[in-house]
Amino acid sequence: TNELSDLVERKNNDMDDDEDEMRKLRRSKQFQDHSTYFGRSTTNQRTDQRQERSEPNLSESATTNDSSSTSKPDFVSSESSTAYDLEKLRSLFPTSFGQQIDEKENDAKAEEIASHDKLKRKKKVFELKFDANTQRTRVPVSNFQQQREKPIVVVDFTAPGVLENALHGPPSSSIDQSTSSGVSNDSTMEIEGELEVEENPLNLPITHEIVLKGHKRLISSLVVDPSGSRVLTGSYDFNVNMWDFAGMDSKLRPFRHFCPQEGHAIMTMEWSKTGDRFLVCPGSAIARVYDRDGYLLCQTIKGDMYIRDLTHTFGHVNGLNGGCWHPSEKMKIMTWSSDGTLRLWDLDNLKKNLTVVKLRNTSGGRYSCTSGGYSPDGKIIVGASFDGSLQIWESNRPLRPKSVKTAHEPKKETSSVMIAADNRYLYSRGGDHTVKIWDIRKFKKCVAEITELQNDNIHTGMAFSPNQQYIVTGTSAPRNVGIPGRLVFIGRKQQEVVYSTNVCEASVVQVCWNAKINQIAVGCSDNLARVFYDPKTSKKGALLCAGKRITRAPINVVGIRAVGDIISPHWLKAYKQMPSKRKQKFLDRKDPVKSRRPDLPVSGPSTGGRTGASTFAEHVVLNSKLNTLRDQNPREALLRYDAKTKADPLFLGAAYARTQP
Repeated sequence: TNELSDLVERKNNDMDDDEDEMRKLRRSKQFQDHSTYFGRSTTNQRTDQRQERSEPNLSESATTNDSSSTSKPDFVSSESSTAYDLEKLRSLFPTSFGQQIDEKENDAKAEEIASHDKLKRKKKVFELKFDANTQRTRVPVSNFQQQREKPIVVVDFTAPGVLENALHGPPSSSIDQSTSSGVSNDSTMEIEGELEVEENPLNLPITHEIVLKGHKRLISSLVVDPSGSRVLTGSYDFNVNMWDFAGMDSKLRPFRHFCPQEGHAIMTMEWSKTGDRFLVCPGSAIARVYDRDGYLLCQTIKGDMYIRDLTHTFGHVNGLNGGCWHPSEKMKIMTWSSDGTLRLWDLDNLKKNLTVVKLRNTSGGRYSCTSGGYSPDGKIIVGASFDGSLQIWESNRPLRPKSVKTAHEPKKETSSVMIAADNRYLYSRGGDHTVKIWDIRKFKKCVAEITELQNDNIHTGMAFSPNQQYIVTGTSAPRNVGIPGRLVFIGRKQQEVVYSTNVCEASVVQVCWNAKINQIAVGCSDNLARVFYDPKTSKKGALLCAGKRITRAPINVVGIRAVGDIISPHWLKAYKQMPSKRKQKFLDRKDPVKSRRPDLPVSGPSTGGRTGASTFAEHVVLNSKLNTLRDQNPREALLRYDAKTKADPLFLGAAYARTQP
């Protein structure tokens, strides 16, 4: 910067000197005389004056004006008539030709200095905070992240691949600018500051998030409707919360919540393809279908638990583990249960299931069906058993399955299975902390296996990206270990983890990636649901409510005293809106006068204008005395009246007083 300022100042000084020189020449008599000066023109006179100032001893033969002369000036090269010696021209014409040469050199130097200074401004220090799996962490976690010292990294620009390997991505723009600006490749430079590492190389919608609060226990199910306007969350607190993005403000409160069945956790939920209804599968044996506003439309029936052959029952006999809609038929659903069966239902006739699909196992016993689903074309049914097996059936004849007995570790739940849009590859999320890829055409051995994906929850789900290039799933957070729950993105072509990011300290259970709004909804074990989005690539959804102001009702706009008397016309019977006939009949039945109810039984003394005993039984008890005659001595009883009869004889004493025999 100092060199550049010096060059600019020197250039300005040279221009001032030229102006002074021209001013002096105009004032001189030699410049005003248009005749010949020593037989030469005015231009040659000016040239002689410059030569005298720069080199006084220079021979005048070099500046002759004779066009016919064959002699060449000193600044003309002897080899060619058109070649000139720049150094001599600079000495002869210091203020005109020499200035042009200086300007070119100064511009080149200034450009070099400016590019070098621009490179120095872009020098930064980058810090690798995490290991290879978690170094691109988006959300910092305070409790488990240890503070590390920030190292100063020395980068040799002769090997830009060093920085490229350190960042796991292409070289930064600053390196490209430095190499193109002419900086020497032999120089090694120390980068100071902070290098902005690209945190989202796959352009995933995870730069921003909103948190939905409303449950008291783990969120076991989370789905977004096809239009991307509403979210359903189900939990172990037995409740279903309904969220509307367009109707919420920044408080993020649900507009409706209900309990499908008291005492039963929500296992799975799913919207229909049209988004006008949704299926809820609680922990009971009955599945329920609700409309878009959360009102019950229909429900399945429960089977007879005393029938051993489950194909002869009309419904499930044990608790449900999940359910889904048919991909193309609006009125058909499928449910799977702990009784080891998958059942197909028609919503037009729920008195009996359409088809029963039984899981087969080697021991011949009954194992729970932990997860299931349809292929996108609806021709294949897949089910996962508690014994670790995977089984697939053709939907038109679901009696002879293709199975892999040791697909996952036995006695652990396979929490999720799904089939890709090409109807060829099956993906399973096992309780053995793996995600396995299967080719349905060769359903004997897995194509690939992704390990070290912690799964301690029976509801851990998976989801496809809108372009079907990635699979996203969550990982569990073991207790007292300090490992956070993460979102893991698996490339279908790479068949490995291509990106992962920390979400929270709890486990990531349910995942839903909506293609319409390009947002990822996540349900966690900390009772919270999170919606991730990117303002650049996402549409509507969380963007509608993330920055919406909270609306409050005005308090002091109109006072109560200013209103005056309030007259309600509906208080009068003539204007009162009467209820329906059915409701009015119910109210009349409760009215003792209109229903002509007889008098109720008397309870308590003096009830109904009566005195004394209120019942006949009470009257008998009060008027009856205990007979104690058998307990008395007859002689003593008669002697008790002896003195009284002698003193006052009542019957025969007076008649025989004088005539006593």
